Amino acid sequence: MTNIVIWKNQATSEIFAAADSRLTNPKLMTDQASKILPLDVLSHRLVDEPYPNWQGMLGQGLGFAYAGAIAPALMTYMLVSKIVGSMGCMPVRLPSLESIATLVADVGVKMIFDVAMAYPCDNPPVCEFAIFGDDIGEEQSPKFYKGNNSAFHVYPTVEGVFSLKISRVDFTAGEYLVMGDRVQGLSDEIDRLDPEKQFFNMEPRIALQNRISGQSVESVGGTLQLFSVSGNTLRQHIGGNDSAEYLGYSIKDAEDILEVGLPLLRSGR
Repeated sequence: MTNIVIWKNQATSEIFAAADSRLTNPKLMTDQASKILPLDVLSHRLVDEPYPNWQGMLGQGLGFAYAGAIAPALMTYMLVSKIVGSMGCMPVRLPSLESIATLVADVGVKMIFDVAMAYPCDNPPVCEFAIFGDDIGEEQSPKFYKGNNSAFHVYPTVEGVFSLKISRVDFTAGEYLVMGDRVQGLSDEIDRLDPEKQFFNMEPRIALQNRISGQSVESVGGTLQLFSVSGNTLRQHIGGNDSAEYLGYSIKDAEDILEVGLPLLRSGR
């Protein structure tokens, strides 16, 4: 499966997310998978000049993370991404983070059921998600759309029938989110590194990197991916000052094919 950790630096108020890059099913499939993806929420209005078209007015950059079966997870991401990037209404507004998490849960259940017929009964295609970033809430007007950063966990549960439920991660109370395999062991290591849960020194990233490097969990490996959200921008942090690869692919090969330089990818900006 994988491990993903999402936390808040209590000093800077930035949200960070870290993941490994290994996919298993149950054997190793690849160590080059992206588990944290951008989710751009866009609202438009219809304008008449110079011709009738939908003009983007408000935008919010969020993070979308998944763990578990990759087929329904990416199907969910693609559909949700298209929906939240295609909104148009008057007055122009954006949905709350909780509303988006609810949409992910509803779409996710449908995608899991859609692909389940191709899986054996003892290994269903179950997955879980996280949505994180600035939460505008339900009542704010466009001029006050900078809200509190937040995260929601969308996770499977069986209460009569299979479903996906949502729960808010309470960063103000020192909560953080761990998804994937053997989460308790990783949580224990994070708590050991920072009992106060202030996370000034990226302790959750250190704990996950130690698990990847130590190869203590077979389904967790590859390289560590690190993202942060500040304001309405999701940013990926890549390696050092001159990374040679991105997810195992040579940046130089891409530069040679495209005949352009990729300094931002090399520096992680």
